[in-house]
Amino acid sequence: MIKFKERSSLKQYMPKKAIKRGCKVWMKYAESGYCLDFQLYTGKQEHNVEKDLGVTIVKRLCTDLKGKYHRVYFDNYFNSYKLQIDLLNDKILACGTVNATRKHLPTLKEDTKLERGEHDYRVSDTNVTVMKWKDKRVPPFIKLPRPTKCQYCYSQRE
Repeated sequence: MIKFKERSSLKQYMPKKAIKRGCKVWMKYAESGYCLDFQLYTGKQEHNVEKDLGVTIVKRLCTDLKGKYHRVYFDNYFNSYKLQIDLLNDKILACGTVNATRKHLPTLKEDTKLERGEHDYRVSDTNVTVMKWKDKRVPPFIKLPRPTKCQYCYSQRE
């Protein structure tokens, strides 16, 4: 969110964010931190409620990565099982935290049954891995078969 107080039809209001009014921007960064691409959010299209907005944004920003087996990391706002399958079909490797209430996720051990440092995981028949790892709290994440080193997906210790 870019802080913006002037008049504009692109301005968004998000009362629970630190910057309440401004322009919403989706960005794709390189590992070095260099901005490769960005999109300015212009609001819903044709007065319809947008479903799977996160999936649409990730697919749009990853169109130039198709077939190259690049790694993409994102947070739970964008991630879903359906997105992982779509990216795998486009030959894009992905990893990120996922909201535990998303559809099509397998059942894993309950948070209370996991001790600190333990993990539980399931691998689907489409080769998507869903994993839960406990430190102080449990951040579930979902990933494709490679990259094997997915430590970037864990929440930092509090």
